[in-house]
Amino acid sequence: MTVTASLSYTGFQSRLHDPDRFLLSLLAEKERQADLWPLIAFNYEIAKTREIVTDTNIGLIRLQWWRDALEKIYADGEVAPNEIVEGLAVSIKKYDLPLELFNALLYAREFDLEDVCPASMEGLIHYADFTHTPLVQLILKVLGEKEDECRASAISYTLVGLMNGILFHARQKRCYLPSDLMQEEGVDLGALYELKPHASLPGVVEQICNQAGIYLFASKPKSKFLRGMDKMTALYLKRMKQCGYDPFEKDWIKPPAFKELRVALAAR
Repeated sequence: MTVTASLSYTGFQSRLHDPDRFLLSLLAEKERQADLWPLIAFNYEIAKTREIVTDTNIGLIRLQWWRDALEKIYADGEVAPNEIVEGLAVSIKKYDLPLELFNALLYAREFDLEDVCPASMEGLIHYADFTHTPLVQLILKVLGEKEDECRASAISYTLVGLMNGILFHARQKRCYLPSDLMQEEGVDLGALYELKPHASLPGVVEQICNQAGIYLFASKPKSKFLRGMDKMTALYLKRMKQCGYDPFEKDWIKPPAFKELRVALAAR
C-alpha cells in the first residue's frame, strides 16, 4: 500500500484523526485515494460533534451547517470556503455521489447529542449501521464497486471501533453499551465514567464482540477495501479476546502486530 506523493489537506486530516480508514484508503488505486480522503475527513468532522460541544442545540446547528453546505453543492454548485467541503465538491461531481447518503450520516449523528446509551443490542446495531454503512457506500461508489455487500462489514467494523473507544467515551461521560445488557450484567455506569475497572464489564463487551463476529462471518466481500476492513476488524477482535474483553487491560488499545501488512495481504 502506497500513498500518493503529497497529501492534500483532507489526506492529512484523515491520516491524523482516522488512521485506520486512511490505511484502508491506500488499498485503492492511487488516482482514487485523494477522492476518498474528503469523505473520511467529513465523517470525522461530524462524528466529533459531541466531543466539541456542550449544548445539544449547538451540536444540531453544527450538523446543520454541514447539511446546508452539501445541499448548496447539489443545488447550484456553490462551495463553502472550507477545505473539506471543497474536497467533497470534487468527489461529488466526479463520481455522482448521492446527497441522501450524506444526509443519512448527518441524521445518524444526532443520536450522539442525546447522551443516552442504546436501549438494546438491536439499538446498538442500528447505530453502527446508520453511522457507517452510508459512508462505506460512498467510498465504494468512488471505487466503482458494488455497494450491496457492505452492510455486514460496516456494522462489524463499527461495533469493534466502539469497543476500542469505551474508555475514550467514558472520559466524556458517554457510553454505547446497551442499557439492557449493562443492567443484566450489573455494570455500574458511574464507575465506568470514573474509569474504575468493573468485574461485570467484560461480559457485556464480550457479547458485543460476539455480535461483531457474527456480522464479520456473514461478510463475504469481493471488494479489496471491504476485505481489508474485515481483516482489520478480525485483528481487533482477536486482541480483545486476548485481553479478556476487559477495556482496562494495558494492551486494549495496542495496535495489532504488523497490522498494515496483514491488512494489505488480506485485501489482495
